[in-house]
Amino acid sequence: MNTKSKLLRLIAICIVPAMLLAACGDKEASTEQPAETVTETPEVKAEETPTPTPTEEPTPIPDDSIHVDNVADFLEAIKPGAKITIEPGLYNLELDKIWDEQGEAWNKAHEYLELVDEFDGRELWIKNCDDLKISGGGDNFKETEIVIMPRYAAVMHFEKCKNLTVENMTMGHTDTGTCTGNVIDLYGCKNVEINNMDIYGCGVYGLGLWNGCADITVNNSTIRDCYYGPFEFHKGKGTLTFNECTLRDSGWLSYSPTSETKVVLNKCTLGDQETTSLDSMGNIIETNDCTFGEIQPYEYPEYDEGYDYGFDPSTLDLKKMTEVVFHEYASDRWWTGYMKKNTVTGEVTYLPIYDEEADELIEGSFEFMGAGEGEDDGRFWLTAGDLYTGGVWRSISLWGVGLLKEPEDDEFFAYAAIYKDSSKADSHPWLCVSIGDEEYWMY
Repeated sequence: MNTKSKLLRLIAICIVPAMLLAACGDKEASTEQPAETVTETPEVKAEETPTPTPTEEPTPIPDDSIHVDNVADFLEAIKPGAKITIEPGLYNLELDKIWDEQGEAWNKAHEYLELVDEFDGRELWIKNCDDLKISGGGDNFKETEIVIMPRYAAVMHFEKCKNLTVENMTMGHTDTGTCTGNVIDLYGCKNVEINNMDIYGCGVYGLGLWNGCADITVNNSTIRDCYYGPFEFHKGKGTLTFNECTLRDSGWLSYSPTSETKVVLNKCTLGDQETTSLDSMGNIIETNDCTFGEIQPYEYPEYDEGYDYGFDPSTLDLKKMTEVVFHEYASDRWWTGYMKKNTVTGEVTYLPIYDEEADELIEGSFEFMGAGEGEDDGRFWLTAGDLYTGGVWRSISLWGVGLLKEPEDDEFFAYAAIYKDSSKADSHPWLCVSIGDEEYWMY
């Protein structure tokens, strides 16, 4: 073996053990000290603008109401459960035209409606119509207005309707002045809402509630310029509530409280006359955070005893007598009887103060001592022969009143009306009291 070969062999012998030793050393090092972890730097990308999500259109609330733009379609749409929207405009119901064309046949063809005669025109009665909603179709109450011409009729009369809503309209009569019809009448209706309404005269009352009305709520509405007052509430069964309403320029509130009824005014504004009426009624109406007008002092009228000993009762011509507005003449006056008439036989008997030969002693006097709860009722005293009684009187129309012996009575025992001789401009008023078959004429 030459020297070069020996040298290569020696190098190989030295290198192999060294490599084995290095390998063993690496294994031991990995057990005792973990190798350093190298974290790669992520690639930086340009920020991306997120794709906007398409805006979804709101789901429209389905309009399930019946839209009408004339009186005929409005009347035909009225039925239980109907939701009626009356498009903006002025609507004169003109029910007389319908009656002249169709008469009683129209009533027979409409289960829930009736046209009723009210002296100077027809009145619309809506009966047994539950869950009915009548709305004006404009942005506010001014845009839809319903009127009627007859002053003795209500604009709308609802009878025995439950869950009724009337809203967003103006209602009244075409003519102002004396009348006997309210604007909205409710008889035996329950759970009624009147919202965002302008109710005006010449209605006797803006709202008339009778015969078991319960839970009537009036919201954000105005009742104005009515002949007697903003509302009357008699023989009720529940609560009448006004929320944020204005009652002005009308007159006296008329309310017959019972253990089953309640009237509440919340955040309402009252005019002077309404405030005066409320003050005179004591605490029978609840008020919360209301704005009041000024209380008007009562002016006592001149007292007229009504005696005229020079008058000859035989000159009284009943054929010329015409009824006049009752309340303009009734209060604070003594009425003295001149004669009585049997309405069955037509027999006339003059009272003994004027006929000393009369067979029976009859004398009559009648006194109205002003209003009680309002201008529509008061007290009376009546003497006629052996009849002597007193009690309360209550309006049944603009022209007459019923006489009750007790305030809680349901039936009148007599009726009273006032007449004047239509042939004389300055004729004296006469009071006629009807009791059974007898009429007592008093001066």
